Amino acid sequence: FAFSLAPHVHILYTLFERELKSTNPMKKNSCAPVMLAIVGHASRLCNIDTVFSQRAMIQEVTKFMIRFQNNFIHLLSHPKATQLSRESCCRGIAALRGLSTVISAPATETESLNARLLKAFGETSNYGGSAMIETEAQARERRNDGEAGNFDATSAEVGGTSGLSEAALGAYREMSSAAISCDRPDVLYSLMMLSTSHEIWSRTETRDLYGAKSILGKSGTNDTEEIRIALRPHLGKLIPRLLRACNDPNKQTREQMNNLWTALTGGGAESRALISQHFLTTMDILIEEAGSKLWRARVGACGALADIIVGRSWGELGGG
Repeated sequence: FAFSLAPHVHILYTLFERELKSTNPMKKNSCAPVMLAIVGHASRLCNIDTVFSQRAMIQEVTKFMIRFQNNFIHLLSHPKATQLSRESCCRGIAALRGLSTVISAPATETESLNARLLKAFGETSNYGGSAMIETEAQARERRNDGEAGNFDATSAEVGGTSGLSEAALGAYREMSSAAISCDRPDVLYSLMMLSTSHEIWSRTETRDLYGAKSILGKSGTNDTEEIRIALRPHLGKLIPRLLRACNDPNKQTREQMNNLWTALTGGGAESRALISQHFLTTMDILIEEAGSKLWRARVGACGALADIIVGRSWGELGGG
């Protein structure tokens, strides 16, 4: 049947109906860069000239945007996903955003893409704190008040309806929560772009093909520095959440959020200066989080407080 289809339809049919359904983890991991190549190519061409949106291949891609996004999210949460696979999914999701914007997709479809992504990460626009939804293990630990579970429990499941692993999506749930706290769900795409750190993205040819300018187009920015500038008005709300996530008890979440923190703030003295600009607000929020009933919030907030108060005078800490 597949060979009777037009070439562009054949490619997507084979990808969706055979390769993505494979039980081989190597095959699954290889699907993420392939989907990024397809969606990224479509987004890049349409951002160059909207006339390209009339091409048969691009029309076929736009018809299956929700299916592409669902598969990106599925691969993002796969327990055997490699770094390249996860980061290809991040850029692929951003490319879908860029494509839906440039082709002037119906508002309902664009909103559906945003809503599905936020829901998968345990977020809704009505409850920005839902990134801290408790897992079963966390709820049990809190109720038993002392029978603490493993801080790095990777087998726990996310609350709500997403059913995706805590270890796999912890960092993305934190990014989603940070974006909602700014009342700008679109900020999530910029944060996901910044969180990618694989060496392949720094190569000239790859950067030209899958950089923010290429795949996000008008809805994006030229490079990392411009993404930083675009997010600067939101730093007051982002910094406390990102610092807490950088000290998350889950190792995978912690590592990915540290990559994002370095990309967003520059790291070292530059990040210290940014913290100083928003110090009292950040400290107040983290002190409040340190008293949270959720153990992940408590652990992350205490770790963040320990980091930011070192080397500061009594006056800087708000003392009289």
